[in-house]
Amino acid sequence: MVDSERRPQTIVFVRHGQSKANVVLQAEKEGDLSGYTPEYRGLANADMELTETGIQQALAAGAWIRAHINEGYFDGYYVSSFRRAQQTAGYLQLPEPENEAIWNIRDYLREQSWGYFDSLPRHERDELFPQIAEQRQRDRLHLAPLGGESTFDLVFRTKIGIIQTLYRELVDGRGIAVSHGNLLWAARIVMEGLTAAMYEELDNIDNPLDKMQNCQILQYTRVDPHNPQHVARNFSWMRSVCPWDTSLSRNEWQEIKRPKFTNAQLLEGV
Repeated sequence: MVDSERRPQTIVFVRHGQSKANVVLQAEKEGDLSGYTPEYRGLANADMELTETGIQQALAAGAWIRAHINEGYFDGYYVSSFRRAQQTAGYLQLPEPENEAIWNIRDYLREQSWGYFDSLPRHERDELFPQIAEQRQRDRLHLAPLGGESTFDLVFRTKIGIIQTLYRELVDGRGIAVSHGNLLWAARIVMEGLTAAMYEELDNIDNPLDKMQNCQILQYTRVDPHNPQHVARNFSWMRSVCPWDTSLSRNEWQEIKRPKFTNAQLLEGV
């Protein structure tokens, strides 16, 4: 087996728990802009902390992982450089050897950068940067906000950052990465070979069970969950779980079927 074919057996991604920013953004969707206080606007994205609800979500996520994934033991532990992700990782309460640190902080696991759009409500973005806002309405996946990253910038960072790291450092092992919602979507795009159209179909209000909830857990494995003696060459199964309310997620193992297209399909447009 050549080195390029060597890969982990299991990779688990966890989104951070609810943060102050999540509360403010949800309120904005409901027409309440009161959360955009001077204090909030002056807080760096990296410094946003968990709410009390977010702490409880992280505790629930840790309990689920310990109950369902190798009793919570991994061969590699990675976490975003942002505060809310680090708090989430700590509240997972995964077992660790006495007096031994386990978590590796990696900046490439940080949240997608929104540049000058960060901490601005949508109407202010549209007023200050009307041309950019209009262009992003036409192509939100490939165009970046001013000074920030596009979705596919994030996909590239995810692939060359955490996924290549896991492949290199955890051959036939288990790894866990605590990160952010958009990065988990980027991981899905890479791990499952999603096209832009497939991603937009999944990340849609009409598919509530595919939403990336706070503390959502994505588990990818090469070990057949129905026949553990069978280990596939590639990651072939995944499951997505919202541990604090499993009615919000699919929970069941799904076989990964990476798409391929015929000449005719390419000519027709896919």
